[in-house]
Amino acid sequence: YWYWYPLSYFISLTFVPTAFIAVDSTLAMPHCSVTSHVKPSTFAYLTPVTEDDKKDTSKVTKVVLSTTAKAKAKADKKKAEENADGMQ
Repeated sequence: YWYWYPLSYFISLTFVPTAFIAVDSTLAMPHCSVTSHVKPSTFAYLTPVTEDDKKDTSKVTKVVLSTTAKAKAKADKKKAEENADGMQ
């Protein structure tokens, strides 16, 4: 288990072909050709991202977290108790 565990990060590389390397017994690269039946858009460059000039100017609604609501309710309750004690 511990012998192969550090190599577990490289297991994903075995599922995706990343390179085609061939050498003969003299470590020279032989002449070979590879035919790929994949559409050219797979290897095409990505189109550059353009930024829109029209930015969304709509107002963003503020989100109230449940912990904020609980803390506010607790503070309001504490104020109400202090006011009730002050009036007596």
